[in-house]
Amino acid sequence: MKQMTEKRITIISTGGTIAMGVDPKAGGAVPLLSGEDLLKNLPSLRDIARVDIVDFCNKPGPHLLLNDVLEISKVIQNLFEQNNADGVVITQGTDTIEETAYALDLLVQSDNPVVVTGAMRNASQISADGSANLFNAILDVYLEGDYIGKPFNFPKFEVQIHPDELKNGKNSEELMKVSQVHIDTTVYMVDAGLEFDE
Repeated sequence: MKQMTEKRITIISTGGTIAMGVDPKAGGAVPLLSGEDLLKNLPSLRDIARVDIVDFCNKPGPHLLLNDVLEISKVIQNLFEQNNADGVVITQGTDTIEETAYALDLLVQSDNPVVVTGAMRNASQISADGSANLFNAILDVYLEGDYIGKPFNFPKFEVQIHPDELKNGKNSEELMKVSQVHIDTTVYMVDAGLEFDE
């Protein structure tokens, strides 16, 4: 395992299921959580990273537009050019997660790690997966390829998929779509232990 040294990691929160909770007035799940709210459920990271938060927006995944992704890429590029972050984690809705990862792979000109993650179940559900996915994404950025003591060669961009996504045919087709979208990027399914190479 690498020596623990503090890194500067910026979380860019954009909404999606990972940031949703049930609003009784609305009668369903709506974007409610900020980046700071997402961090509250994680173990302390202060010994390994200085975590900064950018609350970019709070939209459902399908509402995240290409113009939003372009602006996010500019925020990331500026963070790296100004030497204000060693890596970035983006939280967003899974409906457009692979498109965001692919676009950022093309737009951001840096070797610093950028991980895009989300959740399949909102924070109000008993089996919410957002906290674990966010924690894993932060560890991926921090460890830069030494995930759980294994010498993986993580790509600059990745998509994390929860094992529950592997349960039916539709989701299996989505996984294949993810592997086809990333033309020159290896996609690691960290939680499921699967790896797709193009």
